[in-house]
Amino acid sequence: MNIIAICAVCIITALLCRVLAKDGAGFSALLSLCAVIMIGAVFLYNASDALSLAKRLYDSSVTDSKYFDIMIKGAGICIITKTASDSCRDCGENALASAAETAGRLAMLMTAMPLFSGVLSLVEELID
Repeated sequence: MNIIAICAVCIITALLCRVLAKDGAGFSALLSLCAVIMIGAVFLYNASDALSLAKRLYDSSVTDSKYFDIMIKGAGICIITKTASDSCRDCGENALASAAETAGRLAMLMTAMPLFSGVLSLVEELID
């Protein structure tokens, strides 16, 4: 995925939307929607390669699979939290955005608890 091209499309679309907002708000929204759909399609096209690589790593992993599951859950929590908080901020709801971020942090902490207990048991084994 060429992040530079995606960011360039976002910046150019934002500038065009700003210019067109005065005359045609509907066309500006349609242009923005088209850009989002195009970027989403590029993401989905490239996500298949990343998912196949993740599956190969998961299958060839010599460590316990629960660590890989925790990593995937953590990534999902981060993406969902960021999307929710950005959407709230775009609507002018900063308090809701902060609440979503706090909930995401707590969810990450709860998801990572098995890692903390694993480290604690390892330290106990080393001490004994």
